[in-house]
Amino acid sequence: MKYIEAINNGTLRLSDGRKINVLKVEPINLNLKSKTEQRIIIESYKILLKQCDFDFQIYIQTQKVNVENHIFKIQKCVEYESKIQDMAEDYIRLVKEISNSKSSITRKFYIIFEKF
Repeated sequence: MKYIEAINNGTLRLSDGRKINVLKVEPINLNLKSKTEQRIIIESYKILLKQCDFDFQIYIQTQKVNVENHIFKIQKCVEYESKIQDMAEDYIRLVKEISNSKSSITRKFYIIFEKF
C-alpha cells in the first residue's frame, strides 16, 4: 500500500519513492472573453495537451459558497447606518437567492503529474 511520506513545495513523496507534483491552476472566465479570444485559448489548450508526453490528472474541487459571513457584515453596517436598512434587506435577499442556486459554487483546479 502506497502512502505519502512527505510534502514539500507542492511535491508529494510516496512510500514507493515516486514524486508527484500538484499544481494549483487559476481559471480564466472563458465566457467573458471575445469569440476570437475564446478560439485562441481553446486552440492553445489543444496544442498543450497534444504535446504532453506524460500522464497527468486534472482534479476539480467544488465547494458551495458560504455567504453567512458576508450577510453578517451587511447587517452590522445597518446597525451603524439605519438609512440603508431597506436596501440592505433587499441585497441580503438577493444574496441568499443566488446562494441557493447552482451558480454559487467555487471551483479549484489542480494538475497532478509524476515528477521526472
